Amino acid sequence: YIQFHHRAPLRDLTDQTRPSPADLHMICANCHTMLHAGDEPITLAELKAIVREVQRAGIRELADLMGPPPA
Repeated sequence: YIQFHHRAPLRDLTDQTRPSPADLHMICANCHTMLHAGDEPITLAELKAIVREVQRAGIRELADLMGPPPA
């Protein structure tokens, strides 16, 4: 399922302001939930950085478990 994420929070919109297509991001439901998981929404760039760091940490952990490559 694809959802729209509003760059500007909906609570900031008024009758005179409407989101433009550039203000909307198409994003999967899981990522959309993650953007809004904290007290304040985070940006797509922040979510991408978090995901990359978690992936890197997982790779480092796996490499540590496997030990050095055989000689």
